[in-house]
Amino acid sequence: ADMSDEAGRKNLITVTKFIISEAEITVQSIERLVELYCQAELNEQTRIKTVAEIINDIRNPLEGATQFNLDQIESCEKNDPVTMIRCLTMVSGLIQGVKCDVAFDPTLSVLLDDLVMTGVVSHNEIVRHLSIKALGLSCILSKTLAKKYLVLFLQIVMVDNYAEILETSLKVIFDLFLVFGIQSFR
Repeated sequence: ADMSDEAGRKNLITVTKFIISEAEITVQSIERLVELYCQAELNEQTRIKTVAEIINDIRNPLEGATQFNLDQIESCEKNDPVTMIRCLTMVSGLIQGVKCDVAFDPTLSVLLDDLVMTGVVSHNEIVRHLSIKALGLSCILSKTLAKKYLVLFLQIVMVDNYAEILETSLKVIFDLFLVFGIQSFR
């Protein structure tokens, strides 16, 4: 997509935000729309904040259009598999489009602690897989998170029976060793 036209880019941002937040769309469509949104929205903090707000509105539909609040996660969150899959797909797409250290961004830290870690312990294999993928992507951007969660990935490899989760966990472990070096984890 041509992103040089300012008006066209703003229209694309508006349309993608609307479709992601309002429409019942496939996971593949969410992946592509988040990717397009990340390409169109040049300000990384705005991208992070907007996607976090969309996720909050999806998981907390009773709140309506309230802003994402870092200090308070409501107890009425929707953690059903369909909602979690949709939101985790957005988080993974968002993380792939940022360059900041996830551990030090407060909005991403909340998404990681609240959404991703909730999914890691889910009984639903797809939710668990997407959570591990998002956590792995976060760890690749943050040596602090990589050190914190390497043992979790190793435990997942030893305990989980779902092939895709095992494969993703192993890929994350090897990627962390490649990015940070084995010595970083001693």
